[in-house]
Formats: sequence, C-alpha cells, structure tokens
Amino acid sequence: MRTPPSLIVAAGLVVALAAPAAGQWRTDGEPMPEDSWRKLRDNFGAMLVLSDRPDEFLDNWVQRTPGVSIRTTRVGRRGQPLAPFIFFT
Repeated sequence: MRTPPSLIVAAGLVVALAAPAAGQWRTDGEPMPEDSWRKLRDNFGAMLVLSDRPDEFLDNWVQRTPGVSIRTTRVGRRGQPLAPFIFFT
C-alpha cells in the first residue's frame, strides 16, 4: 500500500514540531552562515530540508540514536515522492 503524499507531509511537520533538531546548523557552537534554506535569528533557527525518501527518514527519526541520517535532494523527479521537513531550534 502506498502512503499518500499529504500524509507524509503532515507526519513530517508533526515530527519536526514535536522534536526540534537543536543546533544542527552550528559548527563548534558558532552559527553557520545563513542560506536560502537555513536562517537563524538570536536563539531561534529554522531549516528546510527536502527528502526524496521521507519514509526512510521517518523510520530513522524514531530510533534512539544520537543523530539521524537524512537523505536530501535538490531535484524532484516525476512520480517520486518529495517531502519537506522543517526543523526548528
């Protein structure tokens, strides 16, 4: 059974809002330079990630590990799911 894209997006947003990925865009405690997909203001940051394997990401997210491997993409392909994940810190 194929998961509907709207369900994948909704699950991604719930995961992103429920468990923030703190400090993923810092190096040695210093903020990394801003990009079009990563912004930081004072103690609030947001990062947009597009994944062409959202189910794999969600499966990895629920595992008890120090980090999560995220397969990202910059190119969408017809017929292949593409899900946005927004991380807040």
